[in-house]
Amino acid sequence: MPIDISDREVQSLTCPKCGGDYKRVVIFAMSDGDAYSVVSVVCHGHPHEEIWLDATFGSWEEPFGDHVTFSCRVSSAGAGLVDGPVASAGSASYFGRFLKREDALTHQRLSEFWEVVDLVVVEDPEVASVLK
Repeated sequence: MPIDISDREVQSLTCPKCGGDYKRVVIFAMSDGDAYSVVSVVCHGHPHEEIWLDATFGSWEEPFGDHVTFSCRVSSAGAGLVDGPVASAGSASYFGRFLKREDALTHQRLSEFWEVVDLVVVEDPEVASVLK
C-alpha cells in the first residue's frame, strides 16, 4: 500500500539547551486517500546528526481510543525504539497511548511504523539533510 507523506508542515525552532536552530516536521501521512499516520519529527538531537520521531496510528475516529504512538531515535548508524514522546508534546487526544519501548517491540503495527520511518528518512528533505 503506497503511503503519501507530501502533506507536511515545517517549523523553524531554536534549541533551549544549545541555542542551535533546527526544524520540526509534522507529516499527515495518507494511504489510498485516507488518513494513515501523523508523524512528528525533530531534526535536532544531541548529538546533532540524529532525529527523534513519533508516529501515531489508529482509526482516526474520535474519541481515538484505538490510537497508539511509537517513538524512535534515528542516526546514520541506525534506528531504535524508545519510550515516547520524543518529538511532540503529546497533549493532543489523537496521540492515544504512547507505547513504551517494551510494548512497541511486540505491537501488531510495528512493521507499519518502520515502513513510515524508512519512508520519512529517505523522502523528507529536512530529515535527510540531518542524517547525511
